[in-house]
Amino acid sequence: MAELNGRDDGLVADDLIGSVKPYALHLALCTGGPRELWAARVEEMAGIFTALHGALQAHGLEGTVKLTACDDLSLSEEGVDLLLMPHMLRLPAITEARIESLMKALTTDFARGFPFDVAPMGGGDHLFLCVHQARDARCGQWGEAVAQAFEREIASQAAIATLHRSSHLGGHKYAATGILYPQGLWFGNLRPDDVPRFVAEQLNEEQLLPEFYRGRLGYSFAAQRVEGHAARHFQRRYGRFERLAVRVTEAADGERAQGQATASVATDEGWQARTVTVTLSWRAGRWHLLTISEEG
Repeated sequence: MAELNGRDDGLVADDLIGSVKPYALHLALCTGGPRELWAARVEEMAGIFTALHGALQAHGLEGTVKLTACDDLSLSEEGVDLLLMPHMLRLPAITEARIESLMKALTTDFARGFPFDVAPMGGGDHLFLCVHQARDARCGQWGEAVAQAFEREIASQAAIATLHRSSHLGGHKYAATGILYPQGLWFGNLRPDDVPRFVAEQLNEEQLLPEFYRGRLGYSFAAQRVEGHAARHFQRRYGRFERLAVRVTEAADGERAQGQATASVATDEGWQARTVTVTLSWRAGRWHLLTISEEG
């Protein structure tokens, strides 16, 4: 087995970009307790997990709504609390009897309100990190080591962030892997030695770190590839960039896609807007970079 802080030499860095299956919402059940209590597939655990998973399937939401467990304690005496991202809400005391009401809220304009009380999750960033040993040993080993590093660095750098240990998120080979909310930003291949920089730049300065970028909630595979390649271009050429925005058009035949990514970049004359055009080709089941060019 590789050293804890080592990298998987077989993992091509380019594979990270666009490795997130598109989804719209994330529900995390607050189970408390140690991660060892989670089954390899939490959706098959008896009780509320099985009921929620079945309801998501029945309402056509499986795949649209990501269902996981986290180590947060439920604050309710009855039922279990759910965390809803990216809306950053805590849904308390969810019982099997309330699941149908929850499904109706998720399939309509729930911004108008829920049929039960909800509460904000709290300010700042919320970092969900996979530590699911029972699902994959890599997530258990590297995930927990990185989680402990995050606890130390969040405290020492006074970052306004909350760490949530999570069950399987997706992408074992990218361990340690996680999601940063409310941005919906996915990252992977982190090691403990990366965490001080991640906290300093990503959390405290909101500086996207392309070498760890996997994708983003709400983005298609093509949009993830455009954002990731554009971010790497801007970092290599300018060092620092911010306010990266992406627009993507996919060809009707599904074989080509083109995107424009605009960012504010650091130059000798100060911060200036720059745009890159990214062209992608679909082959062998994924999008591949064809060209990337910068406009003035």
